[in-house]
Amino acid sequence: MFFDSRDHMIRLIFVFILYTNIAIGQQNAFKSVQWDTLVHNFDTLYSKESVYYEFEFTSLKDMPLLIDNVRTTCGCAAPDWSYDPIEPKSRNKINIKFTPKTTGYFEKKIKVFFNEQKKPDLLLIKGFVVL
Repeated sequence: MFFDSRDHMIRLIFVFILYTNIAIGQQNAFKSVQWDTLVHNFDTLYSKESVYYEFEFTSLKDMPLLIDNVRTTCGCAAPDWSYDPIEPKSRNKINIKFTPKTTGYFEKKIKVFFNEQKKPDLLLIKGFVVL
């Protein structure tokens, strides 16, 4: 048998669970904000008609936070955000204006870069465009 004793196997399982919980806790410790939602579905839209959505979030940091940049995957989605520092534990938002140029189903990614994170937060807008 792989394990010499039942006690040894129980200890290994305990250590695995402990390290897994520590790793998950460390991942959450690196988060700068808590988003109200990461995905917004516009459902059915009309071509070339602009729609708007506000992605709202709460700062989790104990010091001011800055949005360094917001990038979209196309020119049809235009982000707008405050360049002012976000106070600790306060709420803020990123506004998205979406003007569809083609018909059919769409999914557009929005990458939000904060000064305290190495990787961007990923937001998504989706829907279906008709004439």
